[in-house]
Order: sequence, then C-alpha cells, then structure tokens
Amino acid sequence: MAELSHFPFVKVAIPSPLRRCFDYRWPAAFGKPIPGTRVQLFFGSRRVVGIIESVMQTSDLPATKLKCVERVLGEQAVLVEPTLSLARWTAAYYHHSLGEVFAMALPLALRKGKRAMPETPLIYRLSITGQILDANTLQRAPVQRRIVTALQQTPFMTANALNAELQNWRAGMKRLIEQSLVEVAEQTLLPTQPLAHSKALQPAPLPTTKQQHALDEISANQNKFGCYVLHGVTGSGKTEVYLRLASEAIERGKQVLILVPEIALTPQLLSRFQSRLGNSLVSIHSGLTDKETHIAWWLAKTGQVSVILGTRSAVFTPMLNPGYIMIDEEHDSSYKQQDGCRYHARDVAVKRASLENIPIVLGSATPSLETMHNALSGRYKLLTLPQRAAKSRLPDIGLIDLSKLKAHDGLSQPLVAAIGETLLRGEQSLIFLNRRGFAPMVICFQCHWRLRCTHCDANMVLHQDRNRVRCHHCGADKPKPNQCTDCGNKELFPAGAGTQRVEQALKDRFREANVVRIDRDSTSRKGELEKRLAQAADGSADILVGTQMLSKGHHFPNVTTVGVVNVDQSLFSVDFRSAEQLYQLVTQVAGRAGRAQKKGTVYIQTAYPENECFRLIRTQNFDQFVQTTLSERRQAAYPPLSYMVLLRASSKDPDTAVQFLRKARATALNFKSNVKITDAVDSPLAKKSGRYRAQLSLISNSRKTLHTTLDQLIDELENDKTSRKVRWSVDVDPIDFY
Repeated sequence: MAELSHFPFVKVAIPSPLRRCFDYRWPAAFGKPIPGTRVQLFFGSRRVVGIIESVMQTSDLPATKLKCVERVLGEQAVLVEPTLSLARWTAAYYHHSLGEVFAMALPLALRKGKRAMPETPLIYRLSITGQILDANTLQRAPVQRRIVTALQQTPFMTANALNAELQNWRAGMKRLIEQSLVEVAEQTLLPTQPLAHSKALQPAPLPTTKQQHALDEISANQNKFGCYVLHGVTGSGKTEVYLRLASEAIERGKQVLILVPEIALTPQLLSRFQSRLGNSLVSIHSGLTDKETHIAWWLAKTGQVSVILGTRSAVFTPMLNPGYIMIDEEHDSSYKQQDGCRYHARDVAVKRASLENIPIVLGSATPSLETMHNALSGRYKLLTLPQRAAKSRLPDIGLIDLSKLKAHDGLSQPLVAAIGETLLRGEQSLIFLNRRGFAPMVICFQCHWRLRCTHCDANMVLHQDRNRVRCHHCGADKPKPNQCTDCGNKELFPAGAGTQRVEQALKDRFREANVVRIDRDSTSRKGELEKRLAQAADGSADILVGTQMLSKGHHFPNVTTVGVVNVDQSLFSVDFRSAEQLYQLVTQVAGRAGRAQKKGTVYIQTAYPENECFRLIRTQNFDQFVQTTLSERRQAAYPPLSYMVLLRASSKDPDTAVQFLRKARATALNFKSNVKITDAVDSPLAKKSGRYRAQLSLISNSRKTLHTTLDQLIDELENDKTSRKVRWSVDVDPIDFY
C-alpha cells in the first residue's frame, strides 16, 4: 500500500478499451485535483489526455511504480456533476470503458487537449468615429478608403473576409487602427444563423384541450424528476407541446435539451423553434464540423443558449440551468448506438433527467413497447393526444393485394392511378420504399446466378445512374458486370425495385411532374437535403420518393396520397421486434398524409393483406397492438418482459468466432445464475466486411442478476488469451440482431 503525505493520488480515465481507471501520482505544485479535469500524462509510451475520475490519499500500488501526471489542462473541470455521474452510470450499465464514455461526452478539440472555450477569429469593425467618416476623404489612401467602404456595408469583417475582397490590406488596416477609426475584437460566438428576416416571432396557436392537459401535468412538476409519455397520433401537435414547454422554461431562465432521431429532422425543427423562440438555440449533430460542435457545446455549458436541439450524441451536452429534456420519436432505433459504447440515448436521457431532477418527455405516435410497458406499469405517466390538431383527420388506409395484382417497377396499377388523380387535384404524393439504389439484385435467368458481395453474405445493389454495383453493408463498389460469371450469359436482369427505379418509373409515367427522391444517395452533398426538403414543404415537388428519411416527423401540408412499397420482408425477419418495427414504420409513413385540411389516403402494397399487423395498422388501433404484442412477448419471455444482452464475436475464419462464444457460454453456465444463455450461432448476416460473425444471447427476468453475471463473464473473457483472436462486443438491450 503506497501512501505519501505531500501529494495525493488520482484515478484517471484513459480513452482506451480497458474497462478500468489507472492510478497516477499528483504533484503538490498542481494544487488540489478536481474530478472531471483533463490531464496530460503518459499511458505506456503514448502521451494522452485523460480525465480525473477520483482523488485518493492512497494507492494499492507502490508509489515508485506509478507515473506522474505531467500537466493539468485548463483551470476548470470540463465534466462536472451530474454529468460525471451520468458517464459513470453509462459505462457501468453498458459495460464499457469509462475513459471512452468521458471522451464521447466531449468535443474533439477538448479530447485533443485544447482549451475549453473555443478559439474565435478577430473581427474588424468601424469605431463610432469611423462610422461617420466620409470615405472620400481618404482619396490619397486608396486601400484605407476601400477598407472603410467595405466596413460601412457590414457590421464587421474577419481576416478571411478581407482577404476575399482586398489585397495587401493589413498595412492600411494598421493605420486605421492607429487613427482609432477601426476597432479589433474577438468575434462573438453566434449560436445559430440569425433569422432570415427581422420580423416578429410567430405567435403560438391556442392549444387543444388535450395539449393543455399535457402541459399542465408536466409543468406542475417542473422542479422534480418525472417521465412523461406523450402518445399523440401523427399530426396531433406534439411539437407544439415541446415549444410551449421550452418557452415556459426560458421564462424561468432554464435550458431545454431536445433530441431527434435523424439529421433530416433537424433543419425543419430548428427553423420552427427559431421562428417561435428566437436565436437562443444551437443544434448538435454529426453533420457539423468539429469547430461548430465545440462552439455549440460551449454555449450550452455556459448557459448562453436556451435550447439545445440534437441527435443521439447530444444527450451528453452539458447545461448550466437544465429545465426539461424531450425525446421526439422516442421509439426510433436511431437512438441506439451500434458500435463502440452501444448506449441508447433515450434511456441515458431518462437517467440524466433523474440525476438532474427535472422532467423528461418521451413523444411518439407509436411509443416503443419498452416505454408503453413502463407507462402501463405506472413507472411513467401516460399523456395522450388522440386527435389531430387544426381539424385535420387521420388518413384512410387501404391494402393493395399483390397476390392478385402485379407490380411493375415496384408500383401497382391502383397506386399509379391514385398518384395520377392526386396530380390532377394539384396535390402531392409520397412513395415510401426502404431500399436505396435501382435494384437490390442482379441475376442471370439462365443459371440463376446472383451477383454477391465477395466480402459479405449479401447481394450487390445496382445503382443504374452510375452503372455500378455496391454493397450496402461494407461499401464495396465496382462497375456492373457485362456477363454472368458462371455461364457467360450476357443478359443480366436487375431484379426488384429500389428508390432509383421507382423514381425513374414515375418520371416515365408522369412526364410533367416534378419527382424528387430523398435518400442517402441523393442527399450526400452538403445542402442537398435541405434543398429537397424545402421542395417537399413548399409544394414544388409533385411526387416524393424516399426511404426512412421521409417517414418521420416531417410536415408536408399538401401531401394527400402516400404509397408504402415492399414492406413484406419485415414479416419474415428473425428479429422478435420486427412486427413492432413494421407497425411503427408504416404508421409513421402514413402519418405524412392529410396533415392539413385535405383528406389523406394511404395505400400499402402487400402480398399478405390478411396479416394481423396490417389489420391493426388499417384500424389504427395502437392500444390493441400493444396489448397483443406484449402478451406474445410475455409468453416468449422476451423484452420488455425480460432483460437481454447480446454477445457478439467476429473473426477472419469461419469457426473461431463460434468457438469463442461456445467457450463463453460454458464459462457463464458455471456461474449457475438464473440467466438463460442461448447457443452460439452464426449471425443472420454471417459474413460482413470479410469477417465471419456469430452471437449468443443472455436473458433474465432480473436486471441485477443479468448484469452481475455479465460482469463476471466479461472479467473472465478479458483474461482469456483466446479472446485476442476475435473481436467481441457486448450489446445491452440490443435493438439490431443483424
């Protein structure tokens, strides 16, 4: 036991896969160490940035064997309570490295050791004297005259802006500063772009009776933790509830964190919040640059903005004065991280609200069964919005039986006819198809050969516009082959339909219509997504074709016809959540129809119209769907009536991963705990990116028992030399089984 009187020891969380912290000596000259502070130190032979997890007077290791902290980065802790406790909980619950969770909660610049306050460029602006100066008096100093003229036309200019307009301006600028005609300052950190027009903020509409009831319930408990499920049908005004709660919180000097599942929803929601609440908000998502993310993080941490709107990773954004947390489309699987620390942002947000002692609102037209189970058991408070706002009605939903009708290029004749009638009325149609590309398969009719990815157990997808084929799992990309590699047949057939094929078919059928496709391929360039969503919203797009990017949250007032194409594959999935996900997806897509005063109609193409899931979707009876599905889960002992962990492994040869998991299963069975452990099997997508994949599940009706067993198992696996031959991971509360 080491103990030294002149300095304490610190436990430091290092960004590494190791699930432990490391002891370091703390020099007395550094003053008092504070948890959450960044430090620079050597980890092995590498110099790294770590976070102080805790302070100790003693260490279990001899002081002579401990390295010393080299440097303290910054005067203050970058992680403070309750964010520290939230990170510790996340690391413990998802059985992940605390150092990596700490790193995940910080912008890249802070992980690299840069200062917490973002560096801002200098700006040049006219002084009061310079503002009233007649630039023509500087005829003998043409560079100074051009500088003054430029600055008279804008509030300020940065060096980059001056470089773009003027050459060799610095000497002239120096002279203007000496004459007190120009001032130099640091640029103010603007949270967002200012409103396009300097008009008054939009007034709030009168709330409906149900909206007001929800607002009263939540705001009455604004100073304590409570989880509220806002179950509102599509178009019922859930966003209006968020806006009013945010406005009320701002009046109290509080901040609000709002999470959305997709970047695609961020621009529209940001614009709506801006128009009602002003510019005191930031957005945080993966589409931002590292610098933009750093600025947004700092403004939120220091309380300079009131609203933080973001995707999954924004759940860790610090708030100086937290008031509410809101999760829009809380059922969405995008909230689940699928690599690294496999956390679920919704569940982390609920824990955060508990630690912050503030209310959290989980909003959805189709809440997850986990959330509904918590609501029905009384852990969460259920608030309902059963009707659409603004007197709009839910759409009619019909089934097109593909067992009796053929679909050409993915479209049946009744759906094509409905699109044509919609165009004649001057209204918009939306066609949903969750398959990118032109065709999901390229086949040879002579020998039944299919073009497969050499790295994955998957078909190559044809992208006709580039005449190339691509694997959507590993990204492999190559020119479309000219002949079958098995029999030499030169007539290869693109089978099935993707968004590109449907888009082309609609353009051929309705030549005067503006068909706009919105998927990952069409929106890859910066600004393209916003442009296409604007076309959808302003009505200039006659027909929209898209994937899940179009299915949730958007408000397109002129869309009255929705076609749902090729969702039958969900009926045969190995995933026990497939029925739930199908119901949620189709209901969300259907919710884009008839959101204004015009009646909406939804057409679902299926070869299985008698399926129970489709019947419940047609009747829009979510309560019955929940009861039926929960009963099935209870009989099968599946979540949310039990707790599950998925242990995954992959290797370069076909057998090693399965053998590793079989050994892990045998080890876990020796613990003799009340945990069901399935056999090790190949993953549904058994080969991906050249690696063979396998998995097994641990299931228990006791969360505590499950996690205790998992802790023991991970300790054994980390100390097992055979574990180094595979890549393995732990997924607590898994969503994706592929």
